Amino acid sequence: MAPIRVVLDCDTANEVDDQFAIAHALGLPEGVLDVRGVISVHNTTAHGPGSRDMYQDEAERVVSLCGGGVPCITGADRPMNSRDEPVPSSGLEFLIDEARQGPLTVVATGPATDVASLFVADPGLRENVRVVWLGGFGDAEAYGRHKSHELNGRADIAAWRVLFEEDVDLLQVPGWPAPAKILVLAAPFAEEVRAVDSPVASYLAEILELWVAEYGGPVDPGGGEDPLGRGLRRRRRPPGIRNDRTPGPPHPGRRRGPRLLAARPRSRHGGRPGQRAGAAGHDGGARASPRRAAPLIRARPGGVDRCV
Repeated sequence: MAPIRVVLDCDTANEVDDQFAIAHALGLPEGVLDVRGVISVHNTTAHGPGSRDMYQDEAERVVSLCGGGVPCITGADRPMNSRDEPVPSSGLEFLIDEARQGPLTVVATGPATDVASLFVADPGLRENVRVVWLGGFGDAEAYGRHKSHELNGRADIAAWRVLFEEDVDLLQVPGWPAPAKILVLAAPFAEEVRAVDSPVASYLAEILELWVAEYGGPVDPGGGEDPLGRGLRRRRRPPGIRNDRTPGPPHPGRRRGPRLLAARPRSRHGGRPGQRAGAAGHDGGARASPRRAAPLIRARPGGVDRCV
């Protein structure tokens, strides 16, 4: 059986789940997935108008730690203005090209802007595309408890309406209630990942520990306690990681706090690492702001040992 052709569409660095997803996809045994590219999509609700470019930097970093060889492309830098208006980007052009070549699965772990734009820009390609979208809610109770904490849907309402209301092959993975039950303790999990002893595994372990150590609120807004604070000691930041306190747009119900970012020269283009500016995408000023995130990581180290 031929490997499944996949494009990852991520808001990498919004939290840490996208980094794990990229490493897992690139680290699977040969013949399982044919990862065609990694697209970076905005999450303006979390980090403002410069979010897409910030996420592009982190996606390039993770792909590079996995050995490279996969293009990183800039996607939409803003939400859709309406359900009938796609957001142009290099990522959209890439998706159209890939979908025209045959069956394609798009795994979207951020706002659904890019894949919704694909269906609006070229409706005839829907027959070739399956979408796996991480976002939204599984039931009314979950919505009532977590509606202010689920940002993938809130960041582009028009986009998810395209997915839900049009004839689309869609697998929705809501953050609540099901995946939130698949939990790991951060401290022992980080050590398990670090034991893989590869560049990307070491990086994933570090950002996981730093993320959880600086998280400052309950896991469950319904009143649950943080089960990880007692099991994780603060670690010294590794070289290349900074504590960025650059303010961003206000977020209802969010307490400001530190945001961990990779300290390296910021890429100003939309291509793979090393590609010259102008080859893909366009310039855009990255802007970081703090974001609270639950320190319950829905990932496992499977596959990361295969990234070099």
